[in-house]
Amino acid sequence: ELAMPWGQSPKRALHAALAECLGLFVEAGSESGSNSEQLLRSSLQALAKVLKTAQSYEDSATAVTATPSWRVLYAVSKGFERILAAVQPALLSKLLSEAPKKAEAESPAQSLQFLWQFHVAGSHAFHDVDRHAWVIGVALRVLETQSGKWSAQPSLALPWLTGEVTGYSLLGALEALLTSERVELEPSLAPLGVKALRSLIGVMLADPDLMPQVAAENEVENVDVDEEEERGEEEKENAEQEKANAEEDKENAEEEEEKAENENEKEKAENEEEKEKNKKEQEEENEDKNGEGKAEEEAAAQDGSELKPEEEGKEQKGPLEEDAVEDVEDGGVQDDDEPLEDARQTSESLFDTVGGSAEVGGSSSSTSPAVSKPSDEAEKAASSEPFSGDVAELLRRSRLRWLVVRLSHKSRSFLSNPSKHFVRLVSIFRLFTSLVEQLNVDALAALLGPLLSPAYRCSTGFTSSWHSKLPEVTSLEQAVALNTAQRGEFLGQLAQTCIDNIGQKMQDAGRSSEFTRALASMRKAVEKGRSDRVQKRRLQPVTDPQAAAATKRAKNRRKVAGKKRKMEELIQSTKGGRGKQKVKQSRSLI
Repeated sequence: ELAMPWGQSPKRALHAALAECLGLFVEAGSESGSNSEQLLRSSLQALAKVLKTAQSYEDSATAVTATPSWRVLYAVSKGFERILAAVQPALLSKLLSEAPKKAEAESPAQSLQFLWQFHVAGSHAFHDVDRHAWVIGVALRVLETQSGKWSAQPSLALPWLTGEVTGYSLLGALEALLTSERVELEPSLAPLGVKALRSLIGVMLADPDLMPQVAAENEVENVDVDEEEERGEEEKENAEQEKANAEEDKENAEEEEEKAENENEKEKAENEEEKEKNKKEQEEENEDKNGEGKAEEEAAAQDGSELKPEEEGKEQKGPLEEDAVEDVEDGGVQDDDEPLEDARQTSESLFDTVGGSAEVGGSSSSTSPAVSKPSDEAEKAASSEPFSGDVAELLRRSRLRWLVVRLSHKSRSFLSNPSKHFVRLVSIFRLFTSLVEQLNVDALAALLGPLLSPAYRCSTGFTSSWHSKLPEVTSLEQAVALNTAQRGEFLGQLAQTCIDNIGQKMQDAGRSSEFTRALASMRKAVEKGRSDRVQKRRLQPVTDPQAAAATKRAKNRRKVAGKKRKMEELIQSTKGGRGKQKVKQSRSLI
């Protein structure tokens, strides 16, 4: 009774305080158990009124306060989160089932529906630019909490997933968040979105009937369209990926060239000094032996020593050269250490290296799922057992296949510029890795293609080199602070972890042969596209000289920009930033 009049005040700070207090009141009343339902109904009505008042702040110019409007919306969200966490799910579902289709802040049921739709309704609910990131974060936590409660009793989700809020709209909104630029600007939303999406997927798999039938019928068409786009734009995406890889290789090559140039300059200077010394010594020796040489020539002329005519055209060979000529005449000598031509050694296959065992100091690591061979019975069972139609229908009705195919398609386009889409790629690979643990083997086998496609491209495109300086990363904040080269290595590690987890789960189920075939097919397609693009790029100076010249100019511009960027990073790491005065470079450093 004391707090209710705060809602009539023109001060926004009192509105925010009222919203926070309402959540605390319901939380305390649920613990005591006295008049908890009546307190819940009155608090929901008051909280909905505060929300409607906060939404009208922008249109009203009479509010005498300096508190921003998003602060009040955040307080309402926090109060609503406390209410949902404190009240029993059955009571909330019962109350929400009494609400009509149109959400108005009048009755308690309508107030609950109005608050729920404000947080999660609409395709732009989680990446609206006009909504503060803190409000979106609370909405994602609310959705994750409710999905966790629905997993135990999926029937409780029916009143919540009606009207403007459906399972289809929630999946679409979360997918739009993870692929939008909002997560790059607000990285804290990425882990919350992944957790909420993972919880919602669990609910949809537990009860596919929660997904509207209309959306389920349209899913087949959407999946077919995505697959057609995937096949039609495969070359374009591969070109973008190869371009990104080429840029990374160019940067690494430029660094090596700079180091090699510095070393060559040092060696050149040392060689010039040695040559000068040797030249002076040789001149002195020549002066001393000049007289002796002339005397020997005169003596030889007097003796009349001349070469025979048939020996004049021959050059004198050293002993090593003569031995080489004899070896050639005899048919050549095979070196004991050199392998025979028929017994040449091929490089190790990809399937022998992906998560493979490596013996170091007599100890071997865990065997790779792709390398270790399953038993004959397991292979026969995997090859003879037909794919369960129930699993395919489950993936279709729950729209999980649509979601995975769409995220796979987006992630391959993001790989063309991984530094710009870093947080989005990290979120997608984290989600794929969590799905491997969440799905059963049959569902995982049905999704091998879209799961492996971006992971294999990323793991092979951004491999760690011997001079890698990637620090230990334990949080998203540390990952965002990495530089361009380190971000690529980190993405490669995430992708390789996803591949290893898929292979390990398939191996434990005795179906590693399916994983091997899928990975081999993916490898063949990717390598073929890359080799074709390399051949086309090599022939470009002949087929299209203008485009080749433009590419060369772009390379020079990237080289200049890369040098400036490296210099800025060096200044930031050594000096902590640029000072007002220019730092004089030491002459001792070459």
